[in-house]
Amino acid sequence: MRSPFERLQDIYLRVFDSDVLRRIVRNSCYLVSATVISAGMGMLQGAFQFRVLGVAGVIAFVIGSIILMDSQQPGYEVPLSIIAAFTVTSAGLSLFTIGAAVRMRNQEALTGKEAMVGKQAEVLEDFDKQGWVRAFGENWLAESAQPVKKQAIVKIVAVEGLILKVQPEKG
Repeated sequence: MRSPFERLQDIYLRVFDSDVLRRIVRNSCYLVSATVISAGMGMLQGAFQFRVLGVAGVIAFVIGSIILMDSQQPGYEVPLSIIAAFTVTSAGLSLFTIGAAVRMRNQEALTGKEAMVGKQAEVLEDFDKQGWVRAFGENWLAESAQPVKKQAIVKIVAVEGLILKVQPEKG
């Protein structure tokens, strides 16, 4: 009967045998490559490139995982069920992320000065060139080329620093 120390020593020697270690490092490189390709899809623009990189990442992941199974030593194989589970999960997350990114890319701006242009504001006082308006629940200094009356509705045409450029709404 062998002691636990001797069994641990056998495992240590099998793992750090040069052939096994080289195989582990090589196969790890395949998995890292698949991960990098999947992550790289977030850096490209356009739905087509997203899809191509997502599919390429999943394919590289499957190939790298199957290569991991190429071992004559027991205990070093990766079961197909684990490969399938990770592949389905990776593909699902990629598709979800790609879909969300494409949808967000096509939305109009929700914050910042880009979101303010084209919206309405209410005039708080009569003014000819410069005065106060209320927009988005805040009071803003505004400039207008035309005189505007108190409680009139104006359209924001530009934002320069903290000053709104407005013009009276037609109608």
